[in-house]
Amino acid sequence: MSDAGRAVPYIDRGEPLPMSYAEDRIVAMVRDPEHVFAYWDVDTETRVAGRPLVLRAHCLSEGRSFDIETDPGTMSWHLEVKPNRTYRLEIHERRPSGGLRLLAASEDVTTPVRWAGESGGETPAEILHAERRPLSRRKRPAAAGHRVAVGERAAHVTVEGVVHTARVRSGGL
Repeated sequence: MSDAGRAVPYIDRGEPLPMSYAEDRIVAMVRDPEHVFAYWDVDTETRVAGRPLVLRAHCLSEGRSFDIETDPGTMSWHLEVKPNRTYRLEIHERRPSGGLRLLAASEDVTTPVRWAGESGGETPAEILHAERRPLSRRKRPAAAGHRVAVGERAAHVTVEGVVHTARVRSGGL
């Protein structure tokens, strides 16, 4: 049978996702120590009005904030921020009078400490981990005078630098 005669399987992927759910909402996500990504959605009435939106970033760690003017069609933004700080983002509507109306606020997000060794003067966080020890994979011969019976094999395990030998039976029950 040729490829032209084969039936192509149909996969129902459902309805396409809408561009907007028409609800006032903003989500902030940490991308790396120096960037926060935000995306938002606003209700239909606000979007139809076509007024500019203002993204306000509050640095809760330093007690300061800054505003970013966006177009009405903008729905996301990448912000450059400082490491090891906590931020809260808000989306506002610019009123014709020049004032702002709060539409939504994000949850607080904290950027991680920059990795040690990079420039910037940040004090790296102490990283605690278990001491690493190499595992011995060499098979060692059984001790002199120690025989392994037929149907058994010797297993050598190194723990804390000491070799332990055990007999392991192979075969059925």
